[in-house]
Formats: sequence, structure tokens, C-alpha cells
Amino acid sequence: MNNNKKFKAYAVFKNGKREQINADSIVVEVESGKSLEIDLCSHDYALGGLSIVTPPYDARDNLEEDEWPIFTIRPGASNQIELFLNRPSELKR
Repeated sequence: MNNNKKFKAYAVFKNGKREQINADSIVVEVESGKSLEIDLCSHDYALGGLSIVTPPYDARDNLEEDEWPIFTIRPGASNQIELFLNRPSELKR
């Protein structure tokens, strides 16, 4: 894929209306202090997939690497996954 190409992203409202978002990435805060970043730019290393990172790129300098959230993925329905963010200290309980 071309590094200059972006994936299309939309805000979807309750009434079903879609509005295109023109951004390089989207940061989603799932809990206070926990967020992830979805990179909307295509990259050759991602082989056509989306890159999802945590913590967001601009927040990495504020946390020690051993406190970066960890992805936990659980299967949902046949075409769904549930993605959770846990701090390493939360997993040691």
C-alpha cells in the first residue's frame, strides 16, 4: 500500500447518518488514563490492516514502558472481538 493513502473513517450517529472524518489517526479514550490510537494512514508493514497502538504516540513519553497498557482480546460473536486495555499492574492481581 502507498504510505500516502488513508483509510476512510466515519462518525456514525444514532440516526444512522455517517459523516466522514478527515484525520491521520483517531484516539479513543476507553477509561480515564487509558486510550488507544487507530492509525488511519496505510503502511506497508501493516499489510493492508489497521495499526492500533496504546498508549497513543503523543502520550508515550509520559509513561514508563512497563506501565503501557496491554491489549486483551476476547472473542465475541462470529465476526466480533472485544478489545480491552489493561495496565500490567491490573493483570498481576
